[in-house]
Amino acid sequence: KYLEFLCSRGLCNQWKMAAIPKIRAAVQLESLEDAVDAIEIPRSEGGNSEAVSGLAVARNGLIAALQETDKKVYIYNDSKELVHEFPVSGDNEEFSYANQMILDQWNNLIICIGDGKSLLRYTLNGKKLPSIQGPDYVYQMGGVTMATNGDLYVSSNDPSCILKLPKGSQDWEKVYSGKDDEDSGSSDEEDEDENDDDEYDPKRQYPGQLALGPDGFIYIATENCINVLDPSTKSIVRQIGVDMHKEGNLSKIEGVCVTGDGYVFGTDQDGSVCIFKTDGSFVKKFGGSGDEIGKFSQPWAVVLDYHGFIMVSDINSRLIHIF
Repeated sequence: KYLEFLCSRGLCNQWKMAAIPKIRAAVQLESLEDAVDAIEIPRSEGGNSEAVSGLAVARNGLIAALQETDKKVYIYNDSKELVHEFPVSGDNEEFSYANQMILDQWNNLIICIGDGKSLLRYTLNGKKLPSIQGPDYVYQMGGVTMATNGDLYVSSNDPSCILKLPKGSQDWEKVYSGKDDEDSGSSDEEDEDENDDDEYDPKRQYPGQLALGPDGFIYIATENCINVLDPSTKSIVRQIGVDMHKEGNLSKIEGVCVTGDGYVFGTDQDGSVCIFKTDGSFVKKFGGSGDEIGKFSQPWAVVLDYHGFIMVSDINSRLIHIF
């Protein structure tokens, strides 16, 4: 706090400024054992089920939460008060579920629906914008993220691949292809012999939610780990969490978030959140199964707000947990 006070008065040199995020990160990682707050999304109109599948934080502090049961987005202010809500819909028909929601450079929402060929777009006040059309050959999108230069990245389960839409372009490019998307001249027998039992082969994994790292790499949630893709070389440079999965300490990564100071947060289907560093080293695990604040039924989306708090949504409850 003392260093932040000096910076607010213009009295901080570059070394003191560089120390602030390191101190803040160390304090936050120690405080992650217990949730400090929670946001409770309004109950669905049918009252049968709630699913907070999308979560995004704007630069002005507004929090957007997508409740896919009623297909509504709820907007909360910095004080966690509900200030606005609006319905969302697909272009031609109602979508069944949403995999991920992000904010673009202009603070517009981009919603990746799992059973459509387009990305839905809305302003934070609920105005529907033209959707972003995906390629014709994509049938199931799994995640979306945007680079700092405006390039858009999307994961696809059918076919298994990572796609890039350069800023200002309408032509999608493939930056990574899975096994079922490659044109191979090998025979069926050769395909069976090659890595037949290797469930950790990135080519055989189905990509899910995406996050952009400070290193410019794309972090991809998969069934058993987080794959790290270098879009410039179109190659997987590392896999995070493989050893934990082999040891039975990691189930399935659903959501992923990467902080500017090099921490990777992954929501695990077993009811917890795992923290790694971008080099792949494990830091800690928190959460666990339960109904109370700070415990999860099935954590889904994870984001970092502009105060340094980690926010985690639960696909099977109306709570957004804040750590």
